[in-house]
Amino acid sequence: MTEQELSHMMFACLIMAEGGEVEDVDRMAHVAKTLARAAMPPSAGSTQASSDDFVRWTPLSRLYTSAQDGLSFNRLSYHILGYSGPTLTIIRDTQGAVFGMFCDTEWKESSRYYGGNGCFLFRLAPEIAIYRVSASGANENYMYLNSKGFALPRGLGMGGSTDKFRLFLSEDLDENSYTTAKCLSFEPGRLSSSEQFVIDAMEVWGCGGEESELSQKAHRQETADLINRARKVDKAQFVGNDFDKEMFLGKTFGHGTDKARIADDEQ
Repeated sequence: MTEQELSHMMFACLIMAEGGEVEDVDRMAHVAKTLARAAMPPSAGSTQASSDDFVRWTPLSRLYTSAQDGLSFNRLSYHILGYSGPTLTIIRDTQGAVFGMFCDTEWKESSRYYGGNGCFLFRLAPEIAIYRVSASGANENYMYLNSKGFALPRGLGMGGSTDKFRLFLSEDLDENSYTTAKCLSFEPGRLSSSEQFVIDAMEVWGCGGEESELSQKAHRQETADLINRARKVDKAQFVGNDFDKEMFLGKTFGHGTDKARIADDEQ
């Protein structure tokens, strides 16, 4: 994870944790520095950038917010699919816990896990904690999104397995969403206030810049084109015989049939 991506993450997290208000800059700076030190890998050593560098008003793209887009899995999927860069998801539950996930790979519909070892989970309130990819590497189940297939859980998940995710947002974004304290994918630790939780607010921020935004626009246009083409029914397939003309297309394509029938009768 690059320094810029990490600064994006912290800025977005702080906005969410503070309810969108920037009143106490010093307090926010302290939280940002703490989170920066926690998120940087221990191997960074003396090359680690100063945590002051992370306290920057770096532009980023908010892809989804429940306050404006509604708490809907369909709307969530629409706003994140096609975005080709890293994303940060921040959730506040109804009991006040603030937690989320950073994903280093673009979201996509799949029956399988994907993502890289730059993914991690975090908790911002009531305390700050970062849960990186497990050092054992025993499980690479990082990202999961399925809204179409019925054989597997429908929703968005991180870590664990399809039988028990580390963090799972159900397709209804309701009380069926849950977190667990440990899995083989990420370091152990609590995320939500309780295992099952109810979402109070949720945001997804894009950290991929203009290129990722353009990629999403192209994806949406391609999807729209596919839908339009599917709606244009080739009427020729319905006029292969007289029965089709009468039953499906009526007088519009049946006029020729009437004339042919009259001619046959006259003979």
